[in-house]
Amino acid sequence: MVISLETLSENRKALMGCATIGVLACHAAANDVHLPSIMMSILGLGQIGVDIFFFLSGFGLFYSLSKDNVKIGQWYRKRFLRIFVPYIIIYSPALLLTCVDTGKGWHYFLYNLSMLSFWFGDDGCWFISVLAVFYLIAPFWKSMLDKSKFSVLLTFSIACLLYLIDFVYSYPMAGAFSQGLFFFVGMLVAKRINGGGKNSDQ
Repeated sequence: MVISLETLSENRKALMGCATIGVLACHAAANDVHLPSIMMSILGLGQIGVDIFFFLSGFGLFYSLSKDNVKIGQWYRKRFLRIFVPYIIIYSPALLLTCVDTGKGWHYFLYNLSMLSFWFGDDGCWFISVLAVFYLIAPFWKSMLDKSKFSVLLTFSIACLLYLIDFVYSYPMAGAFSQGLFFFVGMLVAKRINGGGKNSDQ
């Protein structure tokens, strides 16, 4: 069976659904859900779902950037709306309830919603915070992959850099950046399938 960018892209939502189940299962195991030990062991593997999300995000972004006549400004707008609109809709009510329960004001609400809380070492939505940075550099990274004959070496280099960032800086989520290396692996795989050729039908 021949694997193509189109095939994987068409099934990306289904794969993300499986990853979502894995993430939910992982959090259930970490929050005192009482199940048989073998089930808890299986649920503990749900953390792989985060890796799958990063991989599919990198893969999908490479695919979208490979289309003909891509305008970077419009691409950024479309992709970030896909991230931040659901983020604000889902996270705002929970954050607002936290502010009401704890008596914290609007400064706390905006501090967390803006993701500044993560970058300054407090609690925050680490996944969205890190993914936003990866989205910003994705077009430049794709350009480097396209131009380089050493795309595997480039990906290995950024993986080392991500590990170094985690080693030097302390964030609420240990290993947040190094776990995100699967984003760049996804971009690499997308490039190597069918030579990373251009596609215009999605």
